Amino acid sequence: MAPARVVLVRASAASGVVRERVHARGLQRDGAKLAAWDEFWARYGDMPCLWRGVDRQIEIRTDAPELDLTSLDAVAGTLAP
Repeated sequence: MAPARVVLVRASAASGVVRERVHARGLQRDGAKLAAWDEFWARYGDMPCLWRGVDRQIEIRTDAPELDLTSLDAVAGTLAP
């Protein structure tokens, strides 16, 4: 049996879109983030994934009206045994 290949799929969006989504979910724990959004986003907004053993990374932008999964579809065919 071949070892598993690890593919990281990272969903990302622009700061304003993420802020709107965080605000819309209405969780109390997000209050501090929203109150200091610029500082929060500067620290965490573009934080890279530092996982070890990742064979491939794919980024999917989720701020467009329609989700484009072209990159995910293209890689899916290469993962089959």
